[in-house]
Amino acid sequence: MFEQASTRLPMDRSLYGEIESAIVASQFWNQDNTDGEFRSSSVYGGQFIQTDAARALQIALNGFFRSKKMPVQAFVITLESDDIVDQTKATQTNQHPHRFIVSADAGLTGKRGKLLMTLSALESDEDFDPANVNPTEMSSDIAASIRHELVHNSQYTQIAKSMGITRPGAKQHMEDWGLIPKPGAGRDKYLGSHIELDAFGHEFAERLAVAFGVEKSLELLATYGDGQLQNLAKQVDFGHNFNEFFSDHSDAAFTRTLLKKIKKYLLRFQHHHIYERVMRCLEERKMKITKSRLRRLIREVTDYATGEELIRTDEMQPPGVNRDFAAEPPKDASFAAWKFRLETDVLSDDFIAAEESDIRRWYSAWREGALSWDEVVDYVLELAY
Repeated sequence: MFEQASTRLPMDRSLYGEIESAIVASQFWNQDNTDGEFRSSSVYGGQFIQTDAARALQIALNGFFRSKKMPVQAFVITLESDDIVDQTKATQTNQHPHRFIVSADAGLTGKRGKLLMTLSALESDEDFDPANVNPTEMSSDIAASIRHELVHNSQYTQIAKSMGITRPGAKQHMEDWGLIPKPGAGRDKYLGSHIELDAFGHEFAERLAVAFGVEKSLELLATYGDGQLQNLAKQVDFGHNFNEFFSDHSDAAFTRTLLKKIKKYLLRFQHHHIYERVMRCLEERKMKITKSRLRRLIREVTDYATGEELIRTDEMQPPGVNRDFAAEPPKDASFAAWKFRLETDVLSDDFIAAEESDIRRWYSAWREGALSWDEVVDYVLELAY
Protein backbone atom coordinates (compact mmCIF):
# COMPACT_ATOMS: atom_id res chain seq x y z
CA MET A 1 0.00 0.00 0.00
CA PHE A 2 1.43 3.35 -1.06
CA GLU A 3 1.03 6.52 0.96
CA GLN A 4 -0.17 9.65 -0.83
CA ALA A 5 2.67 12.06 -1.53
CA SER A 6 0.61 14.90 -0.01
CA THR A 7 0.76 13.25 3.42
CA ARG A 8 4.13 11.49 3.25
CA LEU A 9 6.73 12.26 5.90
CA PRO A 10 10.34 12.75 4.76
CA MET A 11 11.52 9.98 7.08
CA ASP A 12 10.22 7.00 8.99
CA ARG A 13 7.47 7.85 11.48
CA SER A 14 9.39 6.19 14.31
CA LEU A 15 12.16 8.80 14.08
CA TYR A 16 9.76 11.30 15.61
CA GLY A 17 10.16 10.37 19.24
CA GLU A 18 12.72 7.58 19.13
CA ILE A 19 15.58 10.00 18.54
CA GLU A 20 14.47 11.94 21.61
CA SER A 21 14.30 8.72 23.62
CA ALA A 22 17.85 7.78 22.64
CA ILE A 23 19.11 11.22 23.65
CA VAL A 24 17.34 11.12 27.01
CA ALA A 25 18.60 7.58 27.71
CA SER A 26 22.19 8.75 27.17
CA GLN A 27 22.04 11.24 30.07
CA PHE A 28 24.97 12.94 28.32
CA TRP A 29 24.49 16.23 30.21
CA ASN A 30 25.66 14.54 33.41
CA GLN A 31 29.12 14.04 31.89
CA ASP A 32 31.87 16.63 32.08
CA ASN A 33 31.42 19.39 29.54
CA THR A 34 34.18 21.81 30.53
CA ASP A 35 37.42 20.13 29.46
CA GLY A 36 37.62 18.97 25.86
CA GLU A 37 40.22 16.60 24.44
CA PHE A 38 41.66 16.40 20.95
CA ARG A 39 40.38 13.42 19.02
CA SER A 40 40.96 12.34 15.44
CA SER A 41 38.96 10.41 12.89
CA SER A 42 39.74 9.47 9.31
CA VAL A 43 36.00 9.49 8.59
CA TYR A 44 35.62 12.99 9.99
CA GLY A 45 38.74 14.04 8.15
CA GLY A 46 41.04 15.20 10.90
CA GLN A 47 41.18 16.31 14.51
CA PHE A 48 38.46 17.89 16.59
CA ILE A 49 37.84 18.82 20.22
CA GLN A 50 35.30 16.85 22.21
CA THR A 51 34.18 16.86 25.84
CA ASP A 52 32.92 13.76 27.65
CA ALA A 53 29.35 15.06 27.33
CA ALA A 54 29.70 15.53 23.57
CA ARG A 55 31.22 12.07 23.21
CA ALA A 56 28.41 10.47 25.23
CA LEU A 57 25.82 12.07 22.95
CA GLN A 58 27.76 10.97 19.85
CA ILE A 59 27.95 7.35 21.05
CA ALA A 60 24.21 7.31 21.81
CA LEU A 61 23.26 8.74 18.40
CA ASN A 62 25.47 6.41 16.41
CA GLY A 63 24.20 3.43 18.38
CA PHE A 64 20.68 4.51 17.52
CA PHE A 65 21.42 4.95 13.81
CA ARG A 66 23.05 1.50 13.70
CA SER A 67 20.01 -0.05 15.39
CA LYS A 68 17.80 1.49 12.69
CA LYS A 69 20.20 0.39 9.93
CA MET A 70 20.45 3.99 8.73
CA PRO A 71 23.42 5.13 6.57
CA VAL A 72 24.19 7.92 9.02
CA GLN A 73 27.18 8.68 11.23
CA ALA A 74 27.23 11.57 13.68
CA PHE A 75 30.12 13.54 15.13
CA VAL A 76 29.51 15.86 18.06
CA ILE A 77 32.35 18.36 18.19
CA THR A 78 32.95 20.89 20.94
CA LEU A 79 33.46 24.52 20.00
CA GLU A 80 36.03 26.52 21.92
CA SER A 81 34.24 29.35 23.67
CA ASP A 82 36.96 31.86 22.76
CA ASP A 83 36.24 31.30 19.07
CA ILE A 84 32.58 32.27 19.32
CA VAL A 85 31.83 35.83 18.21
CA ASP A 86 28.90 36.47 20.57
CA GLN A 87 30.48 35.86 23.96
CA THR A 88 27.10 36.21 25.69
CA LYS A 89 26.12 32.92 24.03
CA ALA A 90 29.46 31.18 24.08
CA THR A 91 28.76 28.57 26.79
CA GLN A 92 26.07 26.39 28.31
CA THR A 93 24.96 28.15 31.49
CA ASN A 94 22.64 27.62 34.42
CA GLN A 95 20.44 30.35 32.96
CA HIS A 96 20.37 28.60 29.57
CA PRO A 97 20.93 24.90 30.35
CA HIS A 98 19.58 23.70 26.99
CA ARG A 99 21.98 25.80 24.93
CA PHE A 100 24.18 22.88 23.88
CA ILE A 101 23.91 21.99 20.19
CA VAL A 102 24.11 25.31 18.35
CA SER A 103 24.52 24.22 14.73
CA ALA A 104 24.42 21.17 12.50
CA ASP A 105 25.53 20.31 8.99
CA ALA A 106 25.92 17.18 6.92
CA GLY A 107 27.59 15.81 3.82
CA LEU A 108 28.02 12.48 2.07
CA THR A 109 31.03 10.21 2.41
CA GLY A 110 32.10 6.99 0.71
CA LYS A 111 30.87 5.37 -2.50
CA ARG A 112 27.47 4.60 -1.01
CA GLY A 113 27.00 8.14 0.21
CA LYS A 114 26.77 7.66 3.95
CA LEU A 115 25.44 10.80 5.64
CA LEU A 116 28.16 12.37 7.76
CA MET A 117 26.41 14.61 10.29
CA THR A 118 28.30 17.14 12.40
CA LEU A 119 26.68 18.64 15.48
CA SER A 120 28.51 21.58 17.05
CA ALA A 121 28.24 21.82 20.83
CA LEU A 122 29.11 24.43 23.44
CA GLU A 123 31.24 23.95 26.52
CA SER A 124 29.65 24.51 29.94
CA ASP A 125 30.47 27.17 32.47
CA GLU A 126 32.56 25.89 35.36
CA ASP A 127 29.61 26.24 37.76
CA PHE A 128 27.08 24.59 35.44
CA ASP A 129 24.63 22.33 37.29
CA PRO A 130 23.23 19.45 35.16
CA ALA A 131 20.21 19.36 37.46
CA ASN A 132 18.94 22.43 35.60
CA VAL A 133 18.47 20.40 32.43
CA ASN A 134 14.96 19.41 31.41
CA PRO A 135 15.64 16.19 29.45
CA THR A 136 12.45 16.53 27.38
CA GLU A 137 13.23 20.07 26.29
CA MET A 138 16.89 19.32 25.66
CA SER A 139 16.19 16.22 23.58
CA SER A 140 13.44 17.95 21.58
CA ASP A 141 15.76 20.78 20.60
CA ILE A 142 18.59 18.47 19.54
CA ALA A 143 16.29 16.07 17.69
CA ALA A 144 14.79 18.89 15.61
CA SER A 145 18.29 19.83 14.42
CA ILE A 146 19.08 16.19 13.64
CA ARG A 147 15.88 15.71 11.65
CA HIS A 148 16.73 18.85 9.66
CA GLU A 149 19.80 16.97 8.39
CA LEU A 150 17.77 13.78 7.89
CA VAL A 151 15.50 15.73 5.54
CA HIS A 152 18.60 16.29 3.42
CA ASN A 153 19.31 12.57 3.71
CA SER A 154 15.89 11.76 2.28
CA GLN A 155 16.38 14.33 -0.52
CA TYR A 156 19.48 12.49 -1.73
CA THR A 157 17.79 9.11 -1.44
CA GLN A 158 14.69 10.21 -3.34
CA ILE A 159 16.65 11.59 -6.29
CA ALA A 160 18.96 8.55 -6.33
CA LYS A 161 16.03 6.12 -6.46
CA SER A 162 14.10 8.07 -9.10
CA MET A 163 17.16 8.30 -11.38
CA GLY A 164 18.68 4.90 -10.58
CA ILE A 165 21.98 6.43 -9.48
CA THR A 166 24.08 6.57 -6.31
CA ARG A 167 23.44 9.06 -3.53
CA PRO A 168 26.69 10.93 -4.28
CA GLY A 169 25.57 11.07 -7.89
CA ALA A 170 22.22 12.46 -6.79
CA LYS A 171 23.93 15.17 -4.79
CA GLN A 172 26.06 16.10 -7.80
CA HIS A 173 22.95 16.42 -9.96
CA MET A 174 21.31 18.64 -7.32
CA GLU A 175 24.39 20.88 -7.35
CA ASP A 176 24.33 21.00 -11.16
CA TRP A 177 20.64 21.92 -11.11
CA GLY A 178 21.28 24.75 -8.66
CA LEU A 179 19.26 23.14 -5.86
CA ILE A 180 22.34 23.19 -3.61
CA PRO A 181 24.19 26.52 -3.32
CA LYS A 182 27.79 26.52 -4.46
CA PRO A 183 30.62 26.89 -1.91
CA GLY A 184 31.16 30.56 -1.13
CA ALA A 185 27.66 31.58 -2.19
CA GLY A 186 26.12 34.43 -0.19
CA ARG A 187 23.95 33.89 2.84
CA ASP A 188 20.83 34.81 0.86
CA LYS A 189 21.64 32.05 -1.64
CA TYR A 190 21.91 29.55 1.21
CA LEU A 191 18.67 30.60 2.91
CA GLY A 192 16.79 30.62 -0.39
CA SER A 193 18.13 27.32 -1.72
CA HIS A 194 15.61 24.58 -2.49
CA ILE A 195 17.03 21.96 -0.16
CA GLU A 196 17.40 24.35 2.79
CA LEU A 197 13.91 25.81 2.46
CA ASP A 198 12.49 22.29 2.68
CA ALA A 199 14.69 21.32 5.63
CA PHE A 200 14.07 24.58 7.50
CA GLY A 201 10.37 24.24 6.75
CA HIS A 202 10.42 20.87 8.50
CA GLU A 203 12.54 22.11 11.41
CA PHE A 204 10.47 25.25 12.07
CA ALA A 205 7.22 23.29 11.76
CA GLU A 206 8.55 21.01 14.49
CA ARG A 207 9.62 23.86 16.76
CA LEU A 208 6.29 25.64 16.34
CA ALA A 209 4.32 22.43 16.92
CA VAL A 210 6.26 21.65 20.10
CA ALA A 211 5.80 25.19 21.42
CA PHE A 212 2.21 25.89 20.38
CA GLY A 213 0.64 22.76 18.91
CA VAL A 214 -0.17 22.18 15.25
CA GLU A 215 -3.49 24.05 15.10
CA LYS A 216 -2.20 27.19 16.80
CA SER A 217 0.87 27.14 14.57
CA LEU A 218 -1.32 26.99 11.47
CA GLU A 219 -3.20 30.02 12.79
CA LEU A 220 0.09 31.90 13.18
CA LEU A 221 0.96 31.17 9.57
CA ALA A 222 -2.46 32.34 8.39
CA THR A 223 -1.92 35.72 10.09
CA TYR A 224 1.67 36.21 8.96
CA GLY A 225 0.87 39.61 7.49
CA ASP A 226 -0.15 40.81 10.95
CA GLY A 227 3.42 40.43 12.16
CA GLN A 228 2.80 37.65 14.70
CA LEU A 229 5.65 35.45 13.51
CA GLN A 230 7.96 38.44 13.35
CA ASN A 231 7.08 39.29 16.95
CA LEU A 232 7.51 35.65 17.89
CA ALA A 233 11.03 35.67 16.45
CA LYS A 234 11.88 38.46 18.89
CA GLN A 235 10.24 36.83 21.92
CA VAL A 236 10.93 33.08 21.65
CA ASP A 237 14.34 31.52 21.11
CA PHE A 238 13.90 29.23 18.09
CA GLY A 239 17.49 29.79 17.08
CA HIS A 240 19.46 32.17 14.90
CA ASN A 241 18.11 30.81 11.61
CA PHE A 242 14.49 31.45 12.61
CA ASN A 243 15.38 35.05 13.42
CA GLU A 244 17.20 35.40 10.10
CA PHE A 245 14.11 34.47 8.13
CA PHE A 246 11.43 36.23 10.14
CA SER A 247 13.31 39.26 11.46
CA ASP A 248 16.06 39.98 8.93
CA HIS A 249 14.31 38.71 5.78
CA SER A 250 10.62 38.86 6.71
CA ASP A 251 9.61 40.30 3.31
CA ALA A 252 11.89 38.17 1.15
CA ALA A 253 10.38 35.92 -1.52
CA PHE A 254 12.18 32.88 -0.07
CA THR A 255 10.60 33.54 3.34
CA ARG A 256 7.17 33.40 1.68
CA THR A 257 8.18 30.07 0.17
CA LEU A 258 9.35 28.92 3.59
CA LEU A 259 5.90 29.66 5.04
CA LYS A 260 4.37 27.24 2.52
CA LYS A 261 6.93 24.59 3.49
CA ILE A 262 6.16 25.03 7.18
CA LYS A 263 2.44 24.71 6.51
CA LYS A 264 3.05 21.60 4.41
CA TYR A 265 4.83 19.84 7.24
CA LEU A 266 2.41 21.00 9.92
CA LEU A 267 -0.42 19.44 7.92
CA ARG A 268 1.56 16.23 7.56
CA PHE A 269 2.27 16.15 11.30
CA GLN A 270 -1.46 16.63 11.82
CA HIS A 271 -2.28 13.76 9.46
CA HIS A 272 0.10 11.40 11.26
CA HIS A 273 -0.96 12.64 14.73
CA ILE A 274 2.56 13.77 15.55
CA TYR A 275 2.51 16.15 18.55
CA GLU A 276 -1.15 15.34 19.17
CA ARG A 277 -0.27 13.92 22.59
CA VAL A 278 1.10 17.30 23.62
CA MET A 279 -2.19 19.04 22.94
CA ARG A 280 -4.19 16.29 24.64
CA CYS A 281 -2.10 16.74 27.78
CA LEU A 282 -2.70 20.47 27.62
CA GLU A 283 -6.45 20.06 27.44
CA GLU A 284 -6.37 17.73 30.43
CA ARG A 285 -4.22 20.23 32.29
CA LYS A 286 -6.66 23.06 31.63
CA MET A 287 -9.51 21.04 33.18
CA LYS A 288 -7.58 20.12 36.30
CA ILE A 289 -8.42 21.97 39.54
CA THR A 290 -6.54 20.64 42.53
CA LYS A 291 -7.15 21.22 46.22
CA SER A 292 -3.77 22.90 46.41
CA ARG A 293 -4.87 25.32 43.72
CA LEU A 294 -8.04 26.16 45.59
CA ARG A 295 -6.20 26.70 48.88
CA ARG A 296 -3.76 29.01 47.17
CA LEU A 297 -6.51 30.82 45.32
CA ILE A 298 -8.29 31.94 48.47
CA ARG A 299 -5.01 33.45 49.70
CA GLU A 300 -4.62 35.51 46.55
CA VAL A 301 -4.59 39.21 47.27
CA THR A 302 -4.58 41.29 44.13
CA ASP A 303 -5.37 44.88 43.39
CA TYR A 304 -5.53 44.66 39.62
CA ALA A 305 -6.90 48.20 39.45
CA THR A 306 -3.50 49.54 40.49
CA GLY A 307 -1.35 46.56 39.50
CA GLU A 308 0.24 46.39 42.97
CA GLU A 309 2.27 43.40 44.02
CA LEU A 310 0.41 40.34 45.22
CA ILE A 311 0.44 39.63 48.94
CA ARG A 312 0.44 35.98 49.92
CA THR A 313 -0.86 35.64 53.45
CA ASP A 314 -3.65 33.97 55.34
CA GLU A 315 -3.85 36.76 57.93
CA MET A 316 -4.84 39.71 55.77
CA GLN A 317 -8.30 40.26 54.40
CA PRO A 318 -7.92 40.60 50.64
CA PRO A 319 -9.22 43.68 48.86
CA GLY A 320 -10.78 41.38 46.30
CA VAL A 321 -10.41 37.64 45.91
CA ASN A 322 -10.20 36.70 42.27
CA ARG A 323 -12.57 33.81 41.57
CA ASP A 324 -12.31 33.87 37.79
CA PHE A 325 -9.87 31.06 37.01
CA ALA A 326 -7.22 31.99 34.45
CA ALA A 327 -8.94 35.23 33.48
CA GLU A 328 -6.75 37.83 31.81
CA PRO A 329 -5.37 40.42 34.25
CA PRO A 330 -5.73 44.11 33.34
CA LYS A 331 -2.87 45.52 31.27
CA ASP A 332 -1.64 47.54 34.26
CA ALA A 333 -1.11 44.43 36.38
CA SER A 334 2.39 44.16 37.79
CA PHE A 335 4.77 41.43 36.66
CA ALA A 336 4.36 39.64 40.01
CA ALA A 337 0.57 39.68 39.74
CA TRP A 338 0.67 38.53 36.14
CA LYS A 339 3.13 35.70 36.87
CA PHE A 340 1.23 34.63 39.99
CA ARG A 341 -1.97 34.34 37.96
CA LEU A 342 -0.23 31.97 35.56
CA GLU A 343 1.34 29.84 38.29
CA THR A 344 -1.81 29.68 40.41
CA ASP A 345 -4.69 29.48 37.96
CA VAL A 346 -3.11 28.10 34.81
CA LEU A 347 -0.48 25.72 36.20
CA SER A 348 -2.33 24.56 39.33
CA ASP A 349 0.33 25.69 41.82
CA ASP A 350 3.32 24.95 39.66
CA PHE A 351 6.22 27.07 38.45
CA ILE A 352 6.58 28.24 34.86
CA ALA A 353 9.15 26.03 33.13
CA ALA A 354 11.18 28.88 31.69
CA GLU A 355 13.96 31.30 32.55
CA GLU A 356 12.95 34.43 34.50
CA SER A 357 14.32 36.62 31.70
CA ASP A 358 12.13 34.83 29.14
CA ILE A 359 9.05 35.16 31.35
CA ARG A 360 9.66 38.89 31.67
CA ARG A 361 9.92 39.18 27.88
CA TRP A 362 6.53 37.47 27.49
CA TYR A 363 5.10 39.83 30.07
CA SER A 364 6.43 42.83 28.16
CA ALA A 365 5.08 41.42 24.88
CA TRP A 366 1.67 40.90 26.51
CA ARG A 367 1.66 44.45 27.91
CA GLU A 368 2.55 45.81 24.46
CA GLY A 369 -0.05 43.67 22.67
CA ALA A 370 2.44 41.53 20.76
CA LEU A 371 1.15 38.41 22.55
CA SER A 372 -2.46 37.84 23.59
CA TRP A 373 -3.34 36.37 26.98
CA ASP A 374 -4.54 33.15 25.32
CA GLU A 375 -1.21 32.83 23.51
CA VAL A 376 0.65 33.29 26.79
CA VAL A 377 -1.52 30.66 28.50
CA ASP A 378 -1.12 28.17 25.65
CA TYR A 379 2.64 28.60 25.60
CA VAL A 380 3.02 28.25 29.38
CA LEU A 381 0.90 25.09 29.33
CA GLU A 382 2.93 23.58 26.52
CA LEU A 383 6.16 24.23 28.39
CA ALA A 384 4.75 22.19 31.27
CA TYR A 385 4.71 19.16 28.98
